Amino acid sequence: MEVLEELFQSALNGLIAAAFTTLGGAIALVGIRRSMRFVDTSLGFSAGVMLSVAFVELLKPSVDTIGAHFVVSFLLGVLAVYAADLLLPHDHMIGEVVLDDFRTRIRASLLLAIAVVIHNFPEGLAIGSATAVEYSLGSRVTLAIGIQDIPEGLAVALPFIAIGRRGIALLFAVASGLSEAAMALIPPLLGGLAPQLLPHLLSFSAGAMIYVVSHEVIPETHNHGYEKEATVGLLAGVVLASLLGTLGV
Repeated sequence: MEVLEELFQSALNGLIAAAFTTLGGAIALVGIRRSMRFVDTSLGFSAGVMLSVAFVELLKPSVDTIGAHFVVSFLLGVLAVYAADLLLPHDHMIGEVVLDDFRTRIRASLLLAIAVVIHNFPEGLAIGSATAVEYSLGSRVTLAIGIQDIPEGLAVALPFIAIGRRGIALLFAVASGLSEAAMALIPPLLGGLAPQLLPHLLSFSAGAMIYVVSHEVIPETHNHGYEKEATVGLLAGVVLASLLGTLGV
């Protein structure tokens, strides 16, 4: 009965955190006008959020806990997204002429969304682990993570909205949150193994996020003459995510 109660409490907290991510995606749906300038600015914003989360919330705690062993998990995260990149459609070219530039933008948006979904795995694990220790602690961790999930929901949704895929934008925001809720169920089932798994998932997620930002998102934002706007967006994403991160437990 105790395990069932922990599962219920962890599921509830996971769904609360998922609601914050969905809220961020829903906010992105309001009053958006499509333009290439907005595409690059929104991708830059998403890149900034991801960089802040990757280094401050994921990589640092992992290194502090497992030291140099983070490298293996970090590289596995890079390889996971690289494999996803190989499976997604790429541009078709004749000489140096790109026939379908839209595919480049949709691929960058998809990889970014995949990286955010992966990043939510350790967050869900943290929620479940804290809830298993004490429900009040789980509630505080849920609130802290949920607040930080709002810009992540924005980060997932904005690139899709900018290219006119509003339905996909909301779908990925919801899916990103639900991945967090699903992972919150694991600690009650694993017991003492969850804390040992968490730092490896943190560095795995950091590798996935940093690879996407460096390999796909930033190069894409510098292809259309709006490099300054993209840089402003990136800085805004870093500042917003970092400010909200100071509200963490």
